[in-house]
Amino acid sequence: MKMNKIYITALILLYSIQGISQTIPMFRGNLDHSGVFNSPEISNPVLKWEYRTGGQIYSSPVVVNNVLYVGSNDSYLYAININNGSLNWKFKTGRRIKSTPCVNNETVYFGSFDSTFYAIDAKTGTEKWHFKTGREAVFSAENIFGVKSGNLKCPDPWDFYSSSPLYYNQSVYFGSGDSSIYCLNAENGNKIWSYKTKGVVHSSPAVYNNIIYCGSWDSKIYALDAQTGELIWDYQTGTDTLRNCFVGIQASPAISDGIVYCGSRDAYMYALDAKSGKVIWKNKDPYSSWMPSSTAIKDGHLYSGSSDALRFYIFDKNNGNIISEYKTGIYTFSSPSVSGNTAYIGAMNGKLYAFDTNTGFPKWIFSTDASLNSLYLTKTGDYNNENLNDIFEFGMCWEMTKIIEQIVSSAGSILSSPFINNGIIYFASTDGSIYALENGNTPSQNIEFFDFSNFKSEVKSINEINYSFDKTSKVSILVLNEQMKPIKSLVKEEKQGGSYTASWNGTDEKNMDVATGTYFIKISLGKYAKYYSIEK
Repeated sequence: MKMNKIYITALILLYSIQGISQTIPMFRGNLDHSGVFNSPEISNPVLKWEYRTGGQIYSSPVVVNNVLYVGSNDSYLYAININNGSLNWKFKTGRRIKSTPCVNNETVYFGSFDSTFYAIDAKTGTEKWHFKTGREAVFSAENIFGVKSGNLKCPDPWDFYSSSPLYYNQSVYFGSGDSSIYCLNAENGNKIWSYKTKGVVHSSPAVYNNIIYCGSWDSKIYALDAQTGELIWDYQTGTDTLRNCFVGIQASPAISDGIVYCGSRDAYMYALDAKSGKVIWKNKDPYSSWMPSSTAIKDGHLYSGSSDALRFYIFDKNNGNIISEYKTGIYTFSSPSVSGNTAYIGAMNGKLYAFDTNTGFPKWIFSTDASLNSLYLTKTGDYNNENLNDIFEFGMCWEMTKIIEQIVSSAGSILSSPFINNGIIYFASTDGSIYALENGNTPSQNIEFFDFSNFKSEVKSINEINYSFDKTSKVSILVLNEQMKPIKSLVKEEKQGGSYTASWNGTDEKNMDVATGTYFIKISLGKYAKYYSIEK
């Protein structure tokens, strides 16, 4: 047994050195949380099976040894046979399960909102041990988002998840609503160490070079020694003591090539040196959106969803510049998973998107049944703004929380992050179902395919901006400054399919010359936009 553990540890180190992503049954699929899965992509999806639990699902599934494990808000952890979608067993806890399980050595590790962390036999569903934390709770604050709470702390209705565990070197690591990051002995559940932050910890820890990285609702990213729990460094992101809106780390850090990448609800994406915590770059979202989605990393690109921006992004890993964006029209709290040349991500409109990792165009979209009939969504999945006005019109945070719960429930929202295994993608929804999609010949009715292969664009200089497409479309071309603020509109109209050229004369909307420096050309076609960096 000891030799087997040494061998497994050696393999993990070897793959880390070689940069090969091996899928591990845990949140984000690997130790560094890159979100990359070693699996064929799904290009012609059909529904393999669907399994309905008794509650909404925020937890993300993991798969190992032909079994899927996932938690549900009905308080059960489920073990599902992936061959036919049948139930192997289910384990009941005291409250809802919003944590994603981690499986190692035939043991399933996960946390429940009953303030307990569990270790369950993966084959039988019987408990091996449990550990009681100080408490589990959602982030709460007075008058949150500026909505009155009567001098009482109101729970944040967007705090969907609990921290998901990481298995590393015979220990399990996870965060808790009692503000602590824990390290437990994986064999018996004894506490090895805990580190107290100043906020709820629902970010999920990742590990790199024997350092644990995790965020907290105190808006800090922490780097802790994996063996001792000693603080190596912490980094303070933005805070908001007035409205308690732009505050907190809800996403989980991802690490690549010695750099920690993490979004924050202060509307920034961060790249920090993994050893020192020093800022390599930080970029603010142009729409001042929370960045609650954990980042996927592949081939020099970062992939992420967003909330108020209502967009899926591809970023340049080296500088954080936006390469492309696609407007989903809805909040995205799910985190993207990548296999091959496709990034998969769920959204609050009950749709699972498959994006081309090179272009950012959608390849296909799967819709849950509930998403097609929601009062709060249009047929295309965008917010129905008329009905959404109800959220803030009631004037009390308790009503706001209730309305958001209704939206999530009615839309069949996909808050769960996909897990990809052997050419099958697994995800869950607030409609209570777990879905399995595989490649097939007859597409399911709930899947829509897209083809953007005829859209081409290039920016050779400010004087030569070329673009072409084959169908009548709404087109806009904007010039943005380094702060991503528009300074001039070059094109904004509906155009017939064809090839076009535009140019910029180096002036703003008032035809005044702008300073020399770096600018961005944003070419938009419908919901899609491509960014180019240029020098003037």
